[in-house]
Amino acid sequence: MHKFALVLGLLFVGQAAQARPIPTPAEIANFETIARERQMAQKDDLAFDYSGVAALPGCSGSLVTFGQADSEKGVILTNGHCVGLMDGDPHAVTVDQSYNARVTLYIDQQHTVVATAKRLIYGIMMPNDVAFLELDTTYKALATKGVKARKIAPQIAAVGTDIALASGYFNTVVSCKVEKLIHEIHEDIWINVDSYKYHCKAGHGTSGSPLVNLATNEVVGVNYTGNDDGEQCTYNNPCEVDAQGNITVDQGANYGDQVYKIMSCLDGDKKLDLTVEGCLLPKP
Repeated sequence: MHKFALVLGLLFVGQAAQARPIPTPAEIANFETIARERQMAQKDDLAFDYSGVAALPGCSGSLVTFGQADSEKGVILTNGHCVGLMDGDPHAVTVDQSYNARVTLYIDQQHTVVATAKRLIYGIMMPNDVAFLELDTTYKALATKGVKARKIAPQIAAVGTDIALASGYFNTVVSCKVEKLIHEIHEDIWINVDSYKYHCKAGHGTSGSPLVNLATNEVVGVNYTGNDDGEQCTYNNPCEVDAQGNITVDQGANYGDQVYKIMSCLDGDKKLDLTVEGCLLPKP
């Protein structure tokens, strides 16, 4: 799922170094059409509160809360590779960086409002592909328009948890179960740890989609990649590596990163503070 998000992110946001060849607009349009048709054909008939699901350039996201006051600026959860971090140092930790991107927020699956992400609060590619963006508008202002934020769960979801994967980019939602927690996911130069494995019919463009626990309505993860072609540990073909180093390839499997660690790095006002004792997130 990295390639599609990266291509559109580079064209619309322009923040990542262009280390890979960039397709022509016609190639991108064709790829986007195919991906959209496939995702729409696979969507579930699922009762789901779509409010707070978001679309970014080439990616999906969601409005999330750590428990901040409603007067605070809204926060969007997405992937690090969706915000231009893919072609930098894979170990880099980006904090408090100026950012500018249009974000479409859903009230429901028929109605949206538009905001602007103005700051990259925190972003990494490893050991988890996650990013948090600050909007130019408050939770309260969004709520008056009908856009609700979901809480970040304070712990990893258990195997067997029923989840929804809601893509703002495609305006679809699909459901499945957490099948397994993977020790390491290897994809090209990136290694992600403690990833969720599932078969949620997720395609390119669903990068950054929230994984929502259907029992609690909390965000337990963020969709970030899947094995397209059955290759082993290559770009767009991640493999599973267990603690003993054994490699498994599962073509068609999808993977999501857990996001609970940010809840260990909050100050008294529920804002990110990497100096808090017990903070589990990587530091710069």
